[in-house]
This record gives sequence, structure tokens and C-alpha cells, in this order.
Amino acid sequence: MNIFFGAVSLAQAGQFEDMRAAVEKLFAFPASVLAGTDGAMPCGYISDGGVVLGKAAEGDDYLVYLGFLQRPLPGWDAGSPVDDPDHTAAYLLSRYREHGAGFLEGVHGQYALAIHDGSVSKLMLACDPGGYRRLFYRYRDGNLVYGTSLAALSAGAGLAIDRSMEDFLLGFEFLPWNRTVYDGVSSLAAGTLLEFSADGLTTRQLATPAPSGSKMTAADEDAVIASLEEEFMGTVGQLCPTDKRVAVLLGGFDSALIAAALVRLGKEVETFTFRYADERFNQAYTDMLAEHLGTTHTWVDIGPEELGKTIPDYALLFNQPVGQMHYVLHTALACSAIRQKGYLHCLTGDGCDEVFLGYPTVHRRAQLFNRLGHLPKPAVSALLYLFHGYFFEKRLGHVYRLGRNFITILGRKMPVRNHICHRVFDGISLDRLRTGAAPAQEKDIEQMLQELAAGLESMSSVRLAYHGKSMVGLNRNKVEGCSAVSGLSLQSPFQHRNLTRFARSLPDALLRPEKKTRSAVTGKYVLMEMAERSGLLPAGIIYQKKASPVTAPVDYWYMDSLKAVMLDAVRDLPFEYDPEYVEDLLRHKLAEDVFRKHVGIGHYASHAISLLASYASFARYGNTGDIHGGVSGK
Repeated sequence: MNIFFGAVSLAQAGQFEDMRAAVEKLFAFPASVLAGTDGAMPCGYISDGGVVLGKAAEGDDYLVYLGFLQRPLPGWDAGSPVDDPDHTAAYLLSRYREHGAGFLEGVHGQYALAIHDGSVSKLMLACDPGGYRRLFYRYRDGNLVYGTSLAALSAGAGLAIDRSMEDFLLGFEFLPWNRTVYDGVSSLAAGTLLEFSADGLTTRQLATPAPSGSKMTAADEDAVIASLEEEFMGTVGQLCPTDKRVAVLLGGFDSALIAAALVRLGKEVETFTFRYADERFNQAYTDMLAEHLGTTHTWVDIGPEELGKTIPDYALLFNQPVGQMHYVLHTALACSAIRQKGYLHCLTGDGCDEVFLGYPTVHRRAQLFNRLGHLPKPAVSALLYLFHGYFFEKRLGHVYRLGRNFITILGRKMPVRNHICHRVFDGISLDRLRTGAAPAQEKDIEQMLQELAAGLESMSSVRLAYHGKSMVGLNRNKVEGCSAVSGLSLQSPFQHRNLTRFARSLPDALLRPEKKTRSAVTGKYVLMEMAERSGLLPAGIIYQKKASPVTAPVDYWYMDSLKAVMLDAVRDLPFEYDPEYVEDLLRHKLAEDVFRKHVGIGHYASHAISLLASYASFARYGNTGDIHGGVSGK
């Protein structure tokens, strides 16, 4: 595990040592400490010797960071910033001593850091402008606690669950505006420098590094494809470590393309992906890819036993409740297997679907809602009243909840309608689930959705849908947690500022053209054309059927061998709940079988129980007091 944390106060002594003891007990691992003279403003960290946590100290100053930097970097010497994390930390500390608070100008990557300036008795916290690495903090009565793990903060500060936005969280799987599940704890805003000193707490915005790559100003297809090849290969090269051996976490075309680029750059590549006993859920074309590239592929076997061991400790590994808990846990298991084989660097295809307009379901949904008319509010209310009873939800489950959400969306206007669409629990479901009094909510959900879509009116309906999809932050939560757990530098060229800028400068028609193409179902038209014309991949791999990385036989595990694990996990929910409702979430339903087979690309319908179990994990590690609810009849 790789985390850092701290507790600083100008008046209260012993707070850090209490936090350190609690964190060491929680993670069952000793923590090291950096501090100024006479132990001033200490920062604790846990590192497993991977390449994602670096630290440096000079005189009365120190710096610790979690994540990685990406080239090009101002004033960077030879080699890659992911080679030696302590060298990278020394580079950042040197820049601070030279440039002061502007030391992160021009610096790009995915990082969270803490830096102590002993000359002015100041502690500073920062995270990258892209928001890929989160740093959490609570400031109260002159006391600051912070860390890269919410569970560590909870252990060290005795945090309670904040239920004032629970309805939104259990609906949309995230909390907006840098809120977290814990009372008073915020996520430091992306690209922000926070300063703590005797003068109190202040924040300032970091300058966003300018991309160094090209931006397309014309839509000529041949020119775009030629430029894209150059941009893509250059970006992969900039992410490469000096180490010749690089792992690739394989999931389909996107990651296969990265593996091909690495081979062309002279790297020794080994690909990894999940393997289940039920072959229907396994990644296709792995043998074809290995033969084409001359690489090795390793399967990481995952079954209910492996998943079951990780579910209770979800909040120790990740910082956000999710409706696809198995996916991020499976990825953590795969990353641990990669590390065990001696790798320190791994590339992934994360972010490709977002910037090149993949995600077929998101695209189809955006097109549908763009065509359908608007339902007046009385009609929406009348339809929801008809479907208010539990009879149909009990028998149709996920399908019924989707249908009810569909009706609600039809009552919204653009841009809200096409923005954040997927919903797990609505108010009707929550009324059935929770048996006690519902917590007072800080804001109405429809008001929150309107605020989140404000300013996006000029965005195309398709781009709007992808923007809303990205706000949930599933990939960020996954990469952030898996990198910290494994110590691997998990990087994606599709999250590098140069390639991201290039992709976002392209017109929609070059990503999802209206003309009939072989990539029409999956999007990413110019990327696939580039892969074929450049000879990086054969057509069979490029135009393979889109498979969601969420795909797994986990629904049936939850209903059978893992049922007791899931029922036990939700007992830690911070409210009393109806056990019959939860049991119904784990009962077999024919409608959900049809959904898995013919509708959902992930062949997955257990979002509800997964979201509850992952949310409950944070309550388990919170300040229990009278928070835990447990079961209650209804």
C-alpha cells in the first residue's frame, strides 16, 4: 500500500502521533515520517517500494508525493520521471526552492503532494490540474488533517458519515463539488495549492500546463490520421520508463493499440487481463494479439473466492462508493499480480472512450434522448405514481428501476437531460430501502443536476453525454486506488494532455461519422483508421466487438456463493434498512437475465447491491458511534 497522511495543529499536541498509530493499526504496516526541525508539521507515509510514492528532504524542508509526473517537464534531466520517485521528489523540491509557490507551473502528471517550508513554518498541499489524484482534508478549529486515503483520515480523526447528500450519492455514484462521504472532509479541488500556517488556511489555483502537442484546425481525414499517428506514438514514448519491460493491462482495442505502440518503440511487453471459469466473460483475441506482436499474455484468474476476500475492505483500497465494485477490485487484483511478476510500470487504455467518443451505450442513449419529446411535469408525476408500488420492482429489479429513471429523464430539458443519466436508486427505491427517517438533504436532486449542467448549453448532445459520464469518476477511482495498492505507475496515453487536447479538437464527425463504417458501433473512427493504416494492429483486433471491462459473471456470484458476503457487508450501512428489500436485490430475475444478454454491454445488473456494499464499507471505517443502522423490518 502507498499513502501519505498528516495532522497538524498550531495549538493541539499529539494529534499526529494518534493518527499515525491509528493508520498503522488500520493498514497493519509501519509508517515512516518526514518533519521539519524538532518534528514540526510531520507527514506520515506508507510505501511498499513501488514507484508511485516519492519523498525528499533538504534542510528543514521536505516533500512527499503520490502518483507520477509525465514528460515533457520544465528543467527535467535525462531519463523518465517514473524511473525513480525519490529523484522526482527532489526535482519538485528543488523547483519549489527556486520558484516558490509557482513551482508546479508547467508540471503535468497525476499527483497529490505535501511540501513543508521550514523557513516560514508552512505546510502546502497540492493535486494535479486534471484531478486524476485526490487529496482529502478537513480543517476545523485550527486543526488540519489530510491524506490520500479517506480510510486513513477516518481512522486518524474519528470521522462520521455525512448523509446530507446521500440521496444523490446512492443515485449517481459520486458526490459533486469536492464533497466526500465523511463529515467535513473535502477533496482538494483539482489544480489547487492549499497553504497552512499561523495565518490560517489559504488556497490558490495552479496554472494549467499548456499542451506541447498539436491541435487540428482542419477536418481533412487523411491529414488528421497522419497527425494522430505521430501524436499517439510520441505520447506513448513520453510515458515510457527507461526500464525495457512494461506491462499492459489489456481490455480490448484501446489497450491492444498501446501494446503495439510499445513494441514498435522497442519495449518488451507482457499483457495481463482477468480470466473467469466461465469462458463467455473472458477477453477475446488475446492469443491473436500476442502472436501478432510477439509478446506474452498472462491471465489473472479471478473467482468468487478472490473477490469475496476484498469486498469487506473496499474502503481501505478505494475512495469512492461505486456500482461496479467488482470491476475496480478485479483490477486491483490484476495489478497486484503484475507487481508480483516484477513489473513496476503498466500502461492502460483508460480515458480513450471518453475523449474519442467510445462507450456505445452512452452514445445510443444520447441519440435517443435527443430525439424524444419532452414530458410535462404532470405527466411525469402521473407515470411515476402508477409505477410507485413495489410489486414490479420486486420482480423486474434493475430493469424496472431503469424504466422509472427513463420516465424521469423525459421530464428534463437540455442540457440536463443528456448530461448525467445513469441512476441506481431513485427516491421511490430509497423510501423502500431505508426504514428510518430519511436524512435531510442539503439540496434537491433536480436542482443539483441543473447546477452541474450549467454552462454546458453550447456543448453538442453527444459530447454532453460523455462529459456527464466522466463526472462519475469510475476510471479515476480505479486507477487512483489500484496504483496506490500495487505501487505500479498506471498510466494511459489517452489521459496525457497532448493526446487529450488533440482528440478534443476533432469534430464529432471524425470520431463518430454519420456514414456507415466498420467502427460505427464503437466510435473512435479516426483512431481505428490510424491503427489499421499504420499497421500497428490487424483489422480483426481493431474491429473486434466492443466488450465492457465491467463484464464478469459476478451477478451470479452475488446471488449464490457470495450472497452471505454481500449481506454481511451491507450491515454496516449508516441507516436502518429493510432486509427483505436487500434480499430481493440478490434474487434471480428473468428480466435481468434478458437485460444482461440483450441490452447491457457489461452483462451486469448488480449496481444496486454493489453501491450499497461499497458505501457501507466507508461507514464501517468511520466513527461508528450511533451511525450504523443495520437491518430493520418494514
